[in-house]
Amino acid sequence: MQIPTFIGTLPNITTLDLSDNTFTGPIPSSIQNMSKLEVLRLHNNMLDGEIPTWLFKITTLEQLFIGGKGNGLIWNNEAKIVPDCSLAFLSMPSCNISGQIPEWISSQKDMAILDLSNNKLVGRFPYALADQGNLEIIILSENNLEGLIPPLLFESKYLLVLDLSRNNFDGELPTNIGNAKRIDGLFLSGNNLSGQIPMSISRLNSLRTLDFPDMGKCCKKGQSKSFNASTQTSGDLIAVGAHVGGGTIKVWNLKICPRLILMWEDRFCRGKVEEMDGCDD
Repeated sequence: MQIPTFIGTLPNITTLDLSDNTFTGPIPSSIQNMSKLEVLRLHNNMLDGEIPTWLFKITTLEQLFIGGKGNGLIWNNEAKIVPDCSLAFLSMPSCNISGQIPEWISSQKDMAILDLSNNKLVGRFPYALADQGNLEIIILSENNLEGLIPPLLFESKYLLVLDLSRNNFDGELPTNIGNAKRIDGLFLSGNNLSGQIPMSISRLNSLRTLDFPDMGKCCKKGQSKSFNASTQTSGDLIAVGAHVGGGTIKVWNLKICPRLILMWEDRFCRGKVEEMDGCDD
């Protein structure tokens, strides 16, 4: 069943939520006639065809959710987007977006949530996007992004969730990672990161979920990596990557955060977890 075209004749609708259904076919062009539309949720359907650029010409639009599991939508990477809307939420997972992260996204200064996961994005994390201080949730997992993770991301006063997992980021973790005081979830596994775990991570008082990169690439036999669990009293999960090559993960003050769980991605890793009593910054 396709989305009925008459839906565009409902001029006073401000929220249209058709998500999590089995609608097929293209996104009907009549939706652009909904002059008061603020929220459009079409994700997790079986829609197909090209994602229309007129979506970004709906001047009242603030939240756009399309793509997701089961969809066959295709993004035109040659399209020149000059949005007439000011988006707070933009969610376009699994929309076959390729190339670099589109420049126009960084121009959305009111954006709080960005989800471009499971696409075909390449290149580096744009400086302008890292400098977009209002972003609270950034989900760019399952792409082919590369280069260093910008330290500027962790200077944000609003960042709650950062998911850069399953990309090709490399180099060391930014030493200022602990400056993102409000961060609740940090997902960095499945990259090519190396080097030391920054001690500033112990300052992340709000952190509940930490999905760390493959420690096997930065913790070899005879070496150790460590972090302080004393501030993680609200923490639920720390996932440390697979294949610790005989090294040791040292956790300070583990006993005082009983809800904290260390979860190994590979049950056959040869390293060990070792508790330390104090914290030596």
